[in-house]
Amino acid sequence: MTLDQGTALNLQAALMSTAAALLVAKVCREYWADALRSRLNVLEEELFEFARRGEVGFRDPACAMLRESIRDIVEFSHRIGLTRFLAIALFGRALARGGLVETHIREWYEALGKVESEAVRAEIVWFHERVLVEVSASIVPGSMFLASLLSNVGYLRSVWLGLREFSLRSAGIVEAHARYSQRSAMPAC
Repeated sequence: MTLDQGTALNLQAALMSTAAALLVAKVCREYWADALRSRLNVLEEELFEFARRGEVGFRDPACAMLRESIRDIVEFSHRIGLTRFLAIALFGRALARGGLVETHIREWYEALGKVESEAVRAEIVWFHERVLVEVSASIVPGSMFLASLLSNVGYLRSVWLGLREFSLRSAGIVEAHARYSQRSAMPAC
């Protein structure tokens, strides 16, 4: 018994589409990392200009922490992806309890609390939120897994249904079910 032609073609299309999506994602991954670095460098320059205007000191703890965070993200932007994001989202609570994340968050809020002006504090928080938005926006395009999965949803469903029917036919279940249905339709003696 063989796969029907439609299932075989869908399987072939899914494999080709996956290969194409992975190739495009692999080629574009460095571009996406560079684009994130570029956007974060612009944000860092804006933060620097904000501090240069004298609204906040260059050595102010909140400003310094934000600049350091931006530089760290720029340095490791090539490692940002959906897999790491999901791992952090799933295991984040365990990592946050009593660890580096909790300490960093506490230090961040303490540094923000030292900013005297409410307007300056709001501006620093706005810069921080922009950094988070840029990082979040870079996660989806850079994900090879997501690109492959999204490009194949229809094919994968068709292949799944075709393989299911093929395995049922191979096991003789479909024919046994058909025979059972015919017997149960016969009038009782």
